[in-house]
Amino acid sequence: MDAPLDQLKQLAATADDVTRQQIVKSLNELMLSLESPNDTVHRYGHMNLQTATIRIGFDLGLFKLLSEAGGPITVEEVAQKTFSERALIHRILRYLGAIGAVTETSATQYSANNVTRNLTEKAVEAGLGHYLYTAGPQYEALPAFLKRTNYRNPADELHTAFQDAWKTPLHAFAWFGENPEHLANFNDYMALRRQPQVSWLSVYPVAREIKNSDAQDKDKVLYVNIGGGIGHQCKQFKEKYPDLTGRVVLQDLPHSIAKALPTPGVENLEHDFFQPQPIKSE
Repeated sequence: MDAPLDQLKQLAATADDVTRQQIVKSLNELMLSLESPNDTVHRYGHMNLQTATIRIGFDLGLFKLLSEAGGPITVEEVAQKTFSERALIHRILRYLGAIGAVTETSATQYSANNVTRNLTEKAVEAGLGHYLYTAGPQYEALPAFLKRTNYRNPADELHTAFQDAWKTPLHAFAWFGENPEHLANFNDYMALRRQPQVSWLSVYPVAREIKNSDAQDKDKVLYVNIGGGIGHQCKQFKEKYPDLTGRVVLQDLPHSIAKALPTPGVENLEHDFFQPQPIKSE
């Protein structure tokens, strides 16, 4: 039993991202093939509890505390440093250990692992906040919405589970403008989503295409990021191609443009992509 696991660990230690994903997929398929009916109930039934407990961990600063400890830390220490009741903290840590968010090193000691360290990243915290607070109510509203609409694919952005969940006539992005806390989580989370191992900037021959065109005029538009949020992709574009001539334009709704990254050389333009495009190719 130990030998195959050791081989997997050795493979994982040097794996690139494609191999890493293959390993995760294979292990997950193996786990599911061994699952009992009771396991299935608990895996699906406790998903909301997992997210909620991770949120509690964020609120208490548990993941940063464990990650910065440099080794195992006792329940007593955690309780003291978080100003929380020891019995409750112990219950929270035990559950976090059970779902792999922390490592239980003894009955009363816990330490950080890879997942713990992932959970210290601002974009990860924002992403889980988005799913718990913003997307969560939509997931709960979805079964009733689909049943009420006779299981028809939604074709109108103003009549979806989103409107049912939030009791609003607005589409999602207009609603974000009136709910800045939800918008902040969404924007910060997009920073993580915009950091893939392979992006379009690494595979599309931008420099070659520009060289073969007449876009060397600094007044000509080089790149327009429509619905680009606060400008993560525009920032990446300018960082990768700082010397390319031409305008780089970020477009999004006013509430996103108001929070746009201050990237030199990027024009921030308020625009609703359901309306006619103001920038035209010559």
